[in-house]
Amino acid sequence: MNKIELSVNVKGNRIWLPRDVQSRITNIFIRVHIERLSFITKINKDGRLVIPKEILFGLNIINNSHHNVKIEILQSLDKPENFLKDGYVDLLFFVSRKTLSGFDVLVLEEANNKLRLWYSTKGRPNEIVINRFVSFKFVRLLGYYQAEGGKLKLTKRRGRELNFTNTSLDIIQDFINLSKDLINITEWKASIRYKENTKETEIASLVKILNDFGVNNVYTHSAKIIDKCSVRLWITSSLIVELVYNCMNSIRKYLANGEPNQLNLTLASYFLQGVIAGDGNIYCVKGKKHSLHPRLSIFESNEECIKDYYKLLMKFGIIGNYVKRKGKNLFIYSGYINKHNLQSVLSNRLLDCSKNNYERLLKAKLCPV
Repeated sequence: MNKIELSVNVKGNRIWLPRDVQSRITNIFIRVHIERLSFITKINKDGRLVIPKEILFGLNIINNSHHNVKIEILQSLDKPENFLKDGYVDLLFFVSRKTLSGFDVLVLEEANNKLRLWYSTKGRPNEIVINRFVSFKFVRLLGYYQAEGGKLKLTKRRGRELNFTNTSLDIIQDFINLSKDLINITEWKASIRYKENTKETEIASLVKILNDFGVNNVYTHSAKIIDKCSVRLWITSSLIVELVYNCMNSIRKYLANGEPNQLNLTLASYFLQGVIAGDGNIYCVKGKKHSLHPRLSIFESNEECIKDYYKLLMKFGIIGNYVKRKGKNLFIYSGYINKHNLQSVLSNRLLDCSKNNYERLLKAKLCPV
């Protein structure tokens, strides 16, 4: 039986359960129905259920009285065998069954192809609702995040944070638009860092632009050492950031080591668009006859990632190498774009999100290579 109905004693915000019921639901996710409201929880070590504050306020509870409740035993959705389905990326494939802090994660199917992810720590439930299926273009967001995203760091009382920083409003807008596939973009918060002598009208204009993008919570502060205004986006949610990291690392590895079929090349091109826009540069080297030879460079602090970039770019005909900069935790990839791979770079639109790099490439294209 997946449902248990009984009369229980409610004292304060605690539901007291008989021992035989406690033994049946230990370490199991359940949904508790009381009056016309319900909530997801797990039983405490002392055998009690804690009613969340937002639910308690909606109940007509007399302290230390009996109430009829229904306990529904919940089971997480099974992980699919593949992350690709019917022209979409299935995010269920990347949802871990435990958070990095060791808490069990419940995954439920919602209406309209959505997923509800839930876990609880110290009595505080954490849950999000996301879209299960996202477009292939979402992989570009993973490339952006690989290049300019924050580290997977645990902060006190806030959990982990998904954050992304860039100086290009075009990239910021594209990142926000791509994130619509995953979440409600009103969840984003933003902060603008600007030079101390920046005009207030310029700052107000940036705030309005972000509001127009769909970000309503915008904070501003000055900085002494900064060349350009930068925008930092963030969402505080361990579930979201861990999902994005799993998705980013798994898909990067899959594409780097997978077969170079058309589908994989399409996904790889989206990923590289984001990486190159964030951490890549086109440099034009002058040849002996004053010709310009464009060279693609990518900067990365993680050697495993730079190896994967090397493999991905080889699939588009760009053969390069990488070195570690002496005295610094930084790897630099370099690969020349020549007459043999130029068409591949352009047709696969690897520089679509890098206006400056694209213009440098066009300049070199006008000269013999």
